Parts: sequence; C-alpha cells; structure tokens
Amino acid sequence: LDALKKNAQGDVAETANLFLKSLSINTFLGKSEARSQFANFVTNIAVASNKLDDNQKSQLLVRAVKEIEQDRAENTLDPRPSIYLGIIYSKIGQIDKAIENYQDALKFSPQKQDILFSLADSYMAKEDYVSALSVLEKAYNSDPEFYTAKVYLAGMYVMNGRQDKADEILLKGFGAVDVADEFLVKVYYKSKNYPRLIGVWQAYVDGNKDNIDYRKSLAGAYLVNGQKEEAIRVLEEAAVIDPSFEKSAKDYIDQIRSGSMK
Repeated sequence: LDALKKNAQGDVAETANLFLKSLSINTFLGKSEARSQFANFVTNIAVASNKLDDNQKSQLLVRAVKEIEQDRAENTLDPRPSIYLGIIYSKIGQIDKAIENYQDALKFSPQKQDILFSLADSYMAKEDYVSALSVLEKAYNSDPEFYTAKVYLAGMYVMNGRQDKADEILLKGFGAVDVADEFLVKVYYKSKNYPRLIGVWQAYVDGNKDNIDYRKSLAGAYLVNGQKEEAIRVLEEAAVIDPSFEKSAKDYIDQIRSGSMK
C-alpha cells in the first residue's frame, strides 16, 4: 500500500524500493496481487521514467519477469501471469516470447478480447499481418459490436491487401468507409494508401471543424498524395477559421509552392 501511495506521488525510486521490500516478505497472502501491481508499475511507469537510469530499469524488468514467472508456477490456472509476461516481453522487444505468453494465456481465456488484441499487436510488431488477421477475426467474431474489434480487423484487412473486406467491416460497423481513427491513420500511411488517408483525416475534420491540427494533418495527407493545391486550400481554410494560424499557414503554403515541403 505504501508503494501505491508513493507511486501516486510520482516518487518512482522509492516506489520501486517499497515494492521490492514487499516482495521480499515470505508470505502467500497477497503475494500474487503484489506481483501484479509490481509488474504494472515496472511496465507502465518505471521503464518510461527519467528518474531511473537504464541499469535500474533493466534490473526492475529482470525482477518483474522473475516474480511473474514464480507467480505462474504457483497459480497454474490463472492467465494473468502469462499476460503480464507478454506485456513485459513486448516492452523490451522480445516479441516471440511475448507471443508465446499471450498464446499461453489464451489457453485459459480463449475468447478474451484484450489478450487477442495484445497477441495481434505482437504479430503486427513482427509485420506478420497474416497471423494478426487470424487473431483479429476471432476477436471480431466474439463481439462484432466492439469498437476496437471492428477497427483493428478492418485495418488488418487493409494490411493484407483486402480493402474490399475492410470496407465491408467499416460500412457494417460505422455506416461509412472513412472513419476517424488513429489506427486507420497508421494503417493507411504504412500501406501508402494516401487517398484513404485523406478520407480518414477528412472524417476527423468533419467531426470537429474548428480543430486546426486535424486540418493540418488533412493538408499533409493531400501533400503526400501529390495534391498540392488541395493542401493549400485546406491550409487557407484553416487560417480563416483561426486567424492566429494565418502566419503559420502562409509559411506552409510558401514552402509547398517553393517545393521545399513535400
């Protein structure tokens, strides 16, 4: 409990010390929960902190793996240790081990969508889009109305060259093929499907017409698609909506016209 309080106060080093002290106590009661909280702390807070050096982070990750491995050995029917191990291995770039542990967790909870999404993310990290698609189809079929299931499956159809199937999912789920979603932005940019990227950013703009950042992104999508005049039009419209953006818009437009911004 002291560790959780220190974590809430932002004291990363002392939180780590208190967790390690808690884990050193030889008691069964509460040990599994302490390990879970420690793993959450290490993967979500400690590894991203600028208050710990690389050696400290490495030691905490090693300890987290050790504790969760022990927890799995003591709780053989609980999928959570395998999930935590998957998260840890994902954080440190050991994707094959992450996949192995997520698959192990699915043996106990084969329909749990969070595990399926994590497994799909790991396959995507390896650019194994065929395997990711197979996993996401299972997630979608278990709950076709779940937002993330719809968007992820559509995106993975795109990455597998099946835009028709992606459109089918999007139309069924959202009533449109252009859906304002960050994952679809990444998918269309990575697949260099710039016309569809334009459509997604236009959906963002349509949903929030006063958001200048969305309009800048829409202009950028037009630009990568070779539509300079459309990019300029969007920037000019943004300057009208927000006069404080006028100077920046003019600078962007000058760069586009000079060819220095592509």
